[in-house]
Amino acid sequence: MALNGDDRYFGTEARNRNGVAAVTPPMPDQFILHRASYQGALVQPRHRHDTLQLSMLLTGTVEETVGATTYTGMPLHIAVKDAGVEHANRWNEHGARLVRLEVHGKTLAGITRTPTAPPWRWRFDPVAIRAFLRVAANVSRTRVASHDADCADLLAALVARPIAIDDGSPPRWLVNVMHTMVDAW
Repeated sequence: MALNGDDRYFGTEARNRNGVAAVTPPMPDQFILHRASYQGALVQPRHRHDTLQLSMLLTGTVEETVGATTYTGMPLHIAVKDAGVEHANRWNEHGARLVRLEVHGKTLAGITRTPTAPPWRWRFDPVAIRAFLRVAANVSRTRVASHDADCADLLAALVARPIAIDDGSPPRWLVNVMHTMVDAW
């Protein structure tokens, strides 16, 4: 549920007449899958959510600020926000669309048993993007089990250590392939 301190709701998910999410709570191991749109030039003051949110921008951009750090999310960038992370958003003038997986009261570190998973970060990661798109491809689905193969792939990609590549150096996989080829010849 996307509420700020004034109990204002900013998303487009279904709501009942009292402004409460019109979906039944998920089972503890289930994510709720949302497709959301944000109006152009919308500014959301500091607020927090009671859910772990995994969001991937499909169109538009957003500036998201946590503490003194601002990140500009662009299409296919993935945001991870643990429940309770206070943040502010500024959506671009054309608005944005995104797909989001939410689970109540969880953290990425807790779900994946990866203590080093940060409570907030953005990533542009082709492996995570492919997994997220597979999860979201079934437009009739609104619930996704955390043990679903595509969801598990997404979670694994989000906690994988980024591979550091020095500028000008070939990627490690290429070095390994080259050594294998040299050894074989």
